[in-house]
Amino acid sequence: MSDEAHRRMNLAFGGGIFLGTYQLGVAKAFYNNGQALLDHVECYSGVSSGVIAAALLLLCPDKIGEYIAHAKVLADEIRKRGGLSPELKPSLADRLKKVLVSILPEDAYQKATGRLCITATPFKKMKHDYTMPVYWGDGTSWMRYGLSKGTTALDIFKKLTVFPENKLHPITEYKDNEYLINAIIGATYIPLWGGPEFPEFDDLCWMDAGFTNNLPRTDCFSNDYKTISISPYMGDNLSICPAKNINGVERDPTFFTGQPLDWSIWNLTRAKDALYPQSGETLHEYYEYGFFDTDRFLRRLVRD
Repeated sequence: MSDEAHRRMNLAFGGGIFLGTYQLGVAKAFYNNGQALLDHVECYSGVSSGVIAAALLLLCPDKIGEYIAHAKVLADEIRKRGGLSPELKPSLADRLKKVLVSILPEDAYQKATGRLCITATPFKKMKHDYTMPVYWGDGTSWMRYGLSKGTTALDIFKKLTVFPENKLHPITEYKDNEYLINAIIGATYIPLWGGPEFPEFDDLCWMDAGFTNNLPRTDCFSNDYKTISISPYMGDNLSICPAKNINGVERDPTFFTGQPLDWSIWNLTRAKDALYPQSGETLHEYYEYGFFDTDRFLRRLVRD
């Protein structure tokens, strides 16, 4: 392998739903202060909200601030409504599509092809000979229907869907911007809360892969280059993640469960914030944490 090949690398952004502003802070720091590193990046990849950070960093890094402004407004609206709800109108998917259409350049799909790896979970709806008294994305109706049948909505959902053996499907080819946007929406779609219908393309339905694996796996890449892994959760074997707990104390690197992420009180608190967003002001703080942690990572690279 040549010296240049040794210097090539991948970026892998983990998921976090509304904690995605942390990854956006990471992306902004790379754009502002890490151009020398980005010159060696071969593949930008992401799971869940990490897909958006990867896409913006590759395709339109100058629009990161504009996207964050939209995210803060949405977070404040959802807080006023009491949290995520399938009754949100327009839906999360529709809102995301509108923002992406407005900020992505016309040739985004060409820049993304071969370099942006979107990880999503595909599945098929099973045919059935009776009428479901629910919409696919209406979480409240699913819960009521499940209780009426003496089971859970999740069990019913499993019976009406077929998942492939490999639930993590990498997408790297995009025929136009519409296809690219559909892939991003599919990869960030939260079942039952994302909208009334699952995103569909290539004759499949798609959903967030973060429920299976919250970081892009190495087998998602078509190369064996070094991968810089990024997550808004604390954990071992991550290149960039929060370094301090909720009380400002440095993380103890010996406390982990053998998994990529720690099941610490700090992470459990962040998991709550991912599903029930904090205020727009607090989300901006997460953005600043991501920027600071990445800046420190880049300075450490220079020292080493």
